[in-house]
Amino acid sequence: MFSAMHHASNRNEAAPEPATALMSSFLAQLNERISRSDLSDATIASVSCLTLLEHLRGNDKLSELHAGGLAEMVRLRGGLYTIQRARRAKIVRADIVRSVDNLKVPLLGRLANDFPPSGPHSSTAPVHSENTIAKLSRAGMSTDLITILCSLSSVCQNLEIAWAGASNLDATAYYEDVLCLNHDLLSLEAKSSFNEVLRISILNFTQPLFRYCAFGQRSCRLRSTRLKLLIEKIDTRSLDDGLLLWIMLNGYMTSYRTSLRPWYRTRLAAIMRDRGIPPQAAWEQVKAHLQRFLWTDSIHDPIGKQFYDSLEQSDDAFTFQDPCRSCGGSLHNFGSTPSPTPPSKDLLTSSPKDSAYCQMDP
Repeated sequence: MFSAMHHASNRNEAAPEPATALMSSFLAQLNERISRSDLSDATIASVSCLTLLEHLRGNDKLSELHAGGLAEMVRLRGGLYTIQRARRAKIVRADIVRSVDNLKVPLLGRLANDFPPSGPHSSTAPVHSENTIAKLSRAGMSTDLITILCSLSSVCQNLEIAWAGASNLDATAYYEDVLCLNHDLLSLEAKSSFNEVLRISILNFTQPLFRYCAFGQRSCRLRSTRLKLLIEKIDTRSLDDGLLLWIMLNGYMTSYRTSLRPWYRTRLAAIMRDRGIPPQAAWEQVKAHLQRFLWTDSIHDPIGKQFYDSLEQSDDAFTFQDPCRSCGGSLHNFGSTPSPTPPSKDLLTSSPKDSAYCQMDP
């Protein structure tokens, strides 16, 4: 039922009648369980699915109501850590996705998780140098955001090392890390327009790391609008070249299905021109600027190149290989984007059926 409704929503179609009929049966059974105070993993997971489905359908008030009920059920159960680990992050995910798209503080608690240390060696790993941190601090980036950014860099570095075949990726731990980062970003109160630009931009960057369909119109509309208003308030001329290009390219990627795509495309082209990047520059030249801040070859590079190639197309001619409708290797199925070289089958240490739940996403 959920897969059918998700599939229909991605194609802007009405849900098929059998799925609608199953929804009535599902709700009846779920209400019966709740009426007898059933707080099992399965019941709580079902409510999280319902929360995500209503968000997917655009019923934000109903989705928030379900999220509130979900949070209360988890509280009565005794907290997130009384739930089986295999389901814990998947339950939290529904609240995180809803909160990201509405830029609200999550109702569920944070998955108490320590972030992993940086991997030992990787030529492609995105590592922040002390010089980069110092520049961000001088530019006014808050210490909380710098801490989040360093943790995100470590997560991305370990992902890149695994993608290169140097180690296995613990998919469950990776997933928990990314959800914790999103929770931290959503809970952070930015003290300035500059910090809010960075907060939303980092949120934009993290979505393809865990969402199968990261660029839906409904999902991206608010973040694209808010980011545009904030960018117009700050003096972008003082920003580091790599950082500004990173902000605008992620903004363009996020806005591609919204009415703001032309604005982001125009600004991105202007930034490239001002920084001396030729309009027809090879992608590798552009990527070199992005890597000065933060980038991944495994997740962001394939879609980043596609979006970059689209800059010269008119809005009417613009086409994009939607990651919702194309599958690559196992990393693509866990993350959200096709990789140029599918990783080995043993890259992920969790079972395929565990990550299948992750694809129920607006």
